[in-house]
Amino acid sequence: MSNHLQSVLYKKIYGSLVASAAGDAMGGPVEGLNWDVIEAEFGRVTEFLPYTKLKDTIEAGDLHGAWNTAAGSITDDTRFRNLLCEVIIKEGGCPTHGDFAKGIAEYYFHADDDVAKGFMEEYFLKTIYGERMQIWGGQPVSAALMMNSPIGLIHPCDPVGAFQAAHEIAFISEGYAQTAANIAAASVAAAMVPNTNVEQIISAALDVANSQRIQGPHFIRWKYGRNVGQPVERLIEDAVSIAREVKDVFQIRAVYYERLNYLPIMVDAAQAIAVSLGILVAADGDPQLALHGAVNYGRDCDTYASVVGAITGALHGIDALPTEWAETIERVNEDPDLADLAAGLTQVAVKRIQNTREIADKASELLT
Repeated sequence: MSNHLQSVLYKKIYGSLVASAAGDAMGGPVEGLNWDVIEAEFGRVTEFLPYTKLKDTIEAGDLHGAWNTAAGSITDDTRFRNLLCEVIIKEGGCPTHGDFAKGIAEYYFHADDDVAKGFMEEYFLKTIYGERMQIWGGQPVSAALMMNSPIGLIHPCDPVGAFQAAHEIAFISEGYAQTAANIAAASVAAAMVPNTNVEQIISAALDVANSQRIQGPHFIRWKYGRNVGQPVERLIEDAVSIAREVKDVFQIRAVYYERLNYLPIMVDAAQAIAVSLGILVAADGDPQLALHGAVNYGRDCDTYASVVGAITGALHGIDALPTEWAETIERVNEDPDLADLAAGLTQVAVKRIQNTREIADKASELLT
């Protein structure tokens, strides 16, 4: 395993974990504010802020916000993502619905206090009651989207596999939010391809979404079919088209607020993946610029920045990121250590690559 810790694969996985956590921590202190409010009160946020300086935003100890007031503190996005990493490493492969449900239950019953237990409560109840419970009241929120990037990391260069595997654990979201989460995982897997670029990542993510959609020919011909059946893909296409036109992560904020028809709930998953991929395009994949654009967008900006961080970190690797990102995240937040998680995920990814190669080698004999 030690030789793989020097590999491009490890650097991409570690970079994705660090950039995603950094985006979450940088966006957390200004989450819920509109972009113009952020600009008026903070200027442009390009570094970690302490949560104690906030006005009318998340208080320390909030179930789904930061549990630490120090600059660099992560929120629920990264806490839940780290849990998924631990489940993947424990199972030694891609988790099933049951594996993830068990991990959620174990977290819930072994929580250190009521705050930690309360953070996991909604997800735990979903694992128990299934379809009888509409998680988050049935709203298509970004619960699965914000934490499933590790699925893309253990399916390097395989966005179809990542999309399908992500769906297995997308039960913690409702409706089209599951599609949004699957596209996010596929985007991370596509970003792992050597020498790829942003346009290829976007194309791969949309292609896999189209290939995995199950619709009959009569539905497709129905005049309302596209509006009803493809809300996530349409919003992504609109956001990406605008990004190609504007080409500026800060100027794009006002345009998106005006032209993207988002739902009134701040944490809508379709809006989250569309804004994230749009900012990715506007930043042309630059990790710092993309994170800064996502953070200063406002609204559910810790999720946007977390998703953009996961993709750009996977695209460029840890060596392309500012060293203070990893240093701050590791210093401020409790275990697990991100380097250790990256090592464990790398082992799982290597195992999958080797198994895939072995199957391909055996199957190639059938072509003779």
